[in-house]
Amino acid sequence: MTASASSRRSRAAWSSAKTTGRVVGTNVLIRRVNSIGTVIMGDDVEIGAGATIDRGTVTATRIGNGTKIDNLVQIGHNVQVGTNCMLCGHVGIAGSTVIGDRVVLAGKVGVADHIKIGSDAVVAANSGVGMNIPPKSVWMGYPALPRARAFEQYKGLARLKRLFADVSDLKKRLTAIDGGPVTAEAEPAEQQE
Repeated sequence: MTASASSRRSRAAWSSAKTTGRVVGTNVLIRRVNSIGTVIMGDDVEIGAGATIDRGTVTATRIGNGTKIDNLVQIGHNVQVGTNCMLCGHVGIAGSTVIGDRVVLAGKVGVADHIKIGSDAVVAANSGVGMNIPPKSVWMGYPALPRARAFEQYKGLARLKRLFADVSDLKKRLTAIDGGPVTAEAEPAEQQE
């Protein structure tokens, strides 16, 4: 089998796994793709210790004017970061993501590949971004959701213990009324005739 045929099979297996959730093939050979692109940084860009910016595969990875990149930030290949953005510590941005202007990614935010984050958006700490984020919105959580929806889910989780206690209490009351455990009974005598 040639290396290119193996590479095609690996790409097909990965694509299938991404869409179906099943792994159909195996990786026979992982081949490095040489990056021939560059990194283009605007004026007044600050880069913290241990930050990594991958050069573009074919086109440039771009960082806009005035953007602040904190320590231990990873920016993947072909990423486009707008102007005056703030990427806090331990942020990871996968390849080919487009980030608008004045975006804030708080600490430990992870962004999947090929995502678009609109200008003036804020993503709260420790969030996992797996879908596009519209401009001027606040998202949070894992997976990242609009702020209001994330708070609804957090409140719902906090209420679960009380909900389970209420259901248990209702079961005990039904058992007491019926004189025994609640079970599925045979059809009533009237319907059996």
